[in-house]
Amino acid sequence: MGGGRFPVGCPNVPFLSFWVNFAISAHTVGDVGGAVRGGTLNMTIPAGQCVGPSHLTSKPYCLRIDADSAPPPPQGAWYAYLWTHVTNTSGSFWANAEGTDFASGWKDTGNPAHQLSPDREADHPTIGSCPAPGLPHPDDPFISHAILNGNVTIHPAQ
Repeated sequence: MGGGRFPVGCPNVPFLSFWVNFAISAHTVGDVGGAVRGGTLNMTIPAGQCVGPSHLTSKPYCLRIDADSAPPPPQGAWYAYLWTHVTNTSGSFWANAEGTDFASGWKDTGNPAHQLSPDREADHPTIGSCPAPGLPHPDDPFISHAILNGNVTIHPAQ
């Protein structure tokens, strides 16, 4: 679960970025990765940036949480990998995404006041079968983004 925003590099404009606002909520059906019971992943690009305003609405269908091998945040980090189906878009940035699937990876480093590093997000067209551990990885330097405003909270199975 979480919400906030992260910067993304502007297309064809080095050293300039734009903000993407996000809201995420997804819960597994059981205590192992797989089917999701409810939730959404929405992303919005506000107006007045290097890309036009756009919005994406998606419905999660598969979730894997990797929180067993590391200490809890902020001493360690927990990861979640989510597959979603895009149900609606507006604006030009995600114009061709409606009806497609994509994967996202999320890193929880604790509450912002206690973090040793920011939470992170990575997204990519769907990779492999669901759930695939570590893909897309939120620490991948080529496709990930630091969440500079907001917070992601990953809860392991109880």
